Amino acid sequence: MNEEIKRSRGGAVVNSPVKRVFMLFVLLVLAALIGFSYKVFNEKNDEYAKKLDRIEDLEEQIAAEDDRLKQLKKQEKRVTTDEDIEAIARQELGLIKRDEIVIRPN
Repeated sequence: MNEEIKRSRGGAVVNSPVKRVFMLFVLLVLAALIGFSYKVFNEKNDEYAKKLDRIEDLEEQIAAEDDRLKQLKKQEKRVTTDEDIEAIARQELGLIKRDEIVIRPN
């Protein structure tokens, strides 16, 4: 058996200073990797949360545009006769017939 390693309760104890420095180096590298992985994970998690918020905003916009489309379709159905078109032209667009005189109050 190697003199540098003593068996203790089923585990190995390192006595060599070079091996201790190497083990310390390995532990530091592992700690750095874990820290870096944690940082990357948090950044990706934040990006994911921002994208979920963006998706929710877009879904709300889609719902609003769907409602607007329904209103426009109702309005399209409402405008079927010449009288309807004339009423809309007068009320919403302020149009008048040829040779018609408009009197407005001050």
